[in-house]
Amino acid sequence: LFALACLRIAYLLALRLVLGPERHAVWQTRRRIKRTWPRTARRLGLTVEETVRPFLASPGSTSSRRVLIPSIRVKRERWGVRIELRTIEGVGLAELEKAADHLADAWRVPIVRVEQNRAGTLTIRALIWDPLTTATDTTASTDSGADQAVISWLVGTDQDGTDATVKTSDVSGIVVAGLAGYGKTNLLDNRFAALAPSPLVQFAVIDGKGGPDWDSHAPRCFAFTKDDPEKAHEILSHLHNLLTFRQHLIRDRLGVKNLWETGPSRSWPTALKLGPVSPLWGDSTRRW
Repeated sequence: LFALACLRIAYLLALRLVLGPERHAVWQTRRRIKRTWPRTARRLGLTVEETVRPFLASPGSTSSRRVLIPSIRVKRERWGVRIELRTIEGVGLAELEKAADHLADAWRVPIVRVEQNRAGTLTIRALIWDPLTTATDTTASTDSGADQAVISWLVGTDQDGTDATVKTSDVSGIVVAGLAGYGKTNLLDNRFAALAPSPLVQFAVIDGKGGPDWDSHAPRCFAFTKDDPEKAHEILSHLHNLLTFRQHLIRDRLGVKNLWETGPSRSWPTALKLGPVSPLWGDSTRRW
């Protein structure tokens, strides 16, 4: 017995070293949930008890009772564990949502979320880390990855640990607004970094705030200015002329009225204008 205990300890230590602390925590949580689910379900009242009578029972035979426990499938995820639960009569979304805090305590995780994507099945996420506190790195180092970013913008991670994306194809513009220091520039940097490797996108930047935030982006732009209203007007006029010029040629050149019916190309890229605006641009009392 002592030798078996030593082997078990050695196995667990080796597993922790191989997986690393984060993956080991996920593995351990998955194992705990799967092993203790019948007991946890009984304690939290997530079961149904019913009377069972034998099929060929005689009139005087006694019936028996059985306890139904919802079946689960447990899978590891980046942020924790995902549980697919098959509902039974009397145990559904409302009951699981009510027991979410108790499930978090039983599984030793800070957050448990429950949702229903299809009838008869619930998705339970046992999150070991809060995805909203994790930074998103944009590394679109290849043209194919950047070309895909033209269609969809990966803005971060949602509360369930899945990628949060924004559709950008067939969209004329997006407004990013908020107070100073709340991440507007970082969000636009994310977009710029994702699209910069792609030849399907050309950039024009008008930085109304001035300052050094966008200086490193200037070499990738075909038009760039800071807090210079005359230069900004010149760039906007050029973009407007380009827009009207393309509108007259697009049907003859591409055979469509809308660029997104065929998508941008190297010979006909999409022009993206980024304009971080300073409040002073709307101040009529300020002279330039």
